[in-house]
Formats: sequence, structure tokens, C-alpha cells
Amino acid sequence: ARTVNVLVHDRHSAQFVEAMARLSPDSRLNVFQVDELDVGRVLDLKARIDAGEWLFIAGDRVPVSGTAHTVRVPFLGRPAPFPVGPYLLAKTLGCPVKLMFAWRDGDTVRVDLQHFCDAVELPRKQRDQALRGYAVRFAQALEHRAGQAPLQWFNFFEYWTDGPIR
Repeated sequence: ARTVNVLVHDRHSAQFVEAMARLSPDSRLNVFQVDELDVGRVLDLKARIDAGEWLFIAGDRVPVSGTAHTVRVPFLGRPAPFPVGPYLLAKTLGCPVKLMFAWRDGDTVRVDLQHFCDAVELPRKQRDQALRGYAVRFAQALEHRAGQAPLQWFNFFEYWTDGPIR
């Protein structure tokens, strides 16, 4: 059994935790609040990853602090905010990034893990451009997957914004 560590933005994530436990009852599941990430927590997460544990963070949810740590990229035909925190964290942790998509197929929940990158690279002079590039790639992958199961991707807040994409 693999230990899974999940970072969430929302203290009301009990349903997510319950669903993950049902999907893999043999795995060990730890849930951490993103707003509780301090140096000690990051070092703890690094030790967990180095020990072979997995770390999950949603790549399509705007941080509770607002859009300050997001970049607007094309998604389903309109500009949408995507967080850059997952890439900053992956860079800090020095870990590879995989994408996980889950969707219901009848009575079965399907899960697809995809390679995203071996390491997040953020060149000093092109840091913002690199972060945007990761967000664009993620948005494209999510757009593809959402197109395969269009009624299974949703957000409970106003997601798209008007105006030019930066």
C-alpha cells in the first residue's frame, strides 16, 4: 500500500477524503491544508516524497487567497485562472510531476496517471513565462480529458473571466 498525501484548499474536503479511501482502502491517506504550508511542512513533504510517498494537489482550483498566485490561460475557449502553486511546490520539492484524472464510467471510477515532467525548471529570467507554460500544458491536458467526460468536470465558482489573456 502506498501512502498518499493530499493538499487541499478547503477545510470541508471530507467527501474527497472519503472517496479516495473508497478507491484505495489499503492506502494510507494524509490530508493537509494548503494554507498551513510552512517551512516545516514543506520539509516534511520532501521527506515523504523521498520515502516513496505520493503528493496530490489539485491543479485546477484557484487558491483561497484569490488569483494572486494564478495565471490566466486558454481553457475551453476562454481565459481561465490556473494556480502556479503546484509547480512552485514541485520545484521546491525537486520531484517529478504526474497528472491524475479520475472519472466515472458507469459504476466504475477510472483513474489515469500521465507523465507531465521529470522536474519543474524555472529559469530565473524566464520564471513567469515558464510557470505560464506549465499552466498552459496542464489546461490543455484537462481540456482534453474534460472533452472525454464533459459532465464530470465542474467548479462551484465563477471560473472564466473576461478580458485578454496575459
